[in-house]
Amino acid sequence: MSSQRKNVTQPDDLWAAIDEQMNRDGVKNLSRWLGECAAANLDADLAEGLSDRPTVGKRPKPKDQDR
Repeated sequence: MSSQRKNVTQPDDLWAAIDEQMNRDGVKNLSRWLGECAAANLDADLAEGLSDRPTVGKRPKPKDQDR
C-alpha cells in the first residue's frame, strides 16, 4: 500500500478542538485519527474494500532509504 502526503490547513480553534477530541478518544496519531474520521464519512460503496492503514514500523521504507 502506498500513501500520499497532503498539507492540511485549518483554523487554530478547529485544531484545538481536534486535539481535545483526540485526547478524549485516547488517540495519539493525528494521521490515524483523520483517516478514521474520513473513512467513517465515506458512502458505503466508496468505503468497501479500502486498505487497512499499516501500523507504525510496518510501513515500507522509502526507496531512497533502502540500503
